[in-house]
Amino acid sequence: MSMSDKPVIHVRARSKAGKALRRQSILQAAEGLFAQDPTVLPTIAEISNDCGLAKGTIYIYFPSKEAIFLALLEEALSKWTERLCEVANDTGSPVAVVDALCDHLATHPRLMQLACLSTGVLEPNVTTEILFAFKHSISDNLHRTAQQLIPMFSDGRRENAVVQMLLQTYALLIGLWQLSHPTHCARGMSSPELERLQPAFVPTAHAALQRLWQIN
Repeated sequence: MSMSDKPVIHVRARSKAGKALRRQSILQAAEGLFAQDPTVLPTIAEISNDCGLAKGTIYIYFPSKEAIFLALLEEALSKWTERLCEVANDTGSPVAVVDALCDHLATHPRLMQLACLSTGVLEPNVTTEILFAFKHSISDNLHRTAQQLIPMFSDGRRENAVVQMLLQTYALLIGLWQLSHPTHCARGMSSPELERLQPAFVPTAHAALQRLWQIN
């Protein structure tokens, strides 16, 4: 065992609290490893080594590495929408919410990094049951968030309209993130002509969302 390896724990957690702690330790290890290189998902073996749990133990909680990162995406989305609701309740200002939305993504890049992997990498490699639960959780989260945001709009927007606005916001931000964070190969093709294809994320997102949300 190398000095960087942690002792591997094989004993199964019995209590709900113990299981929750194990699950969280897996998520924390995975997130920490992903932060070191967001271009590739760490393996179960790497996560096992980092959190000190046997690979078999990890598979009790998550059937694949993609399931781990889909859970991290769900957590990141929840924290993001919690922040939006907090600012909406404190200020009642759509402008302040858009500011907070963009600032949160700039300081918490994991959300967009994982969102960009969701459709092509994460979702195809989890069970139908896990994907179904993830989609339901996101849908419930969007509706709760929409209910919190409705009072700050003076034009009488209904819940479904705000939900659609949030979905469009999410899709728009994923596209802008990919443009502003090009692949390793694209970064090597820098030129004045190509720089305009790589917009600064926060100001571009801010301007686009002001138009999408129809605010001044």
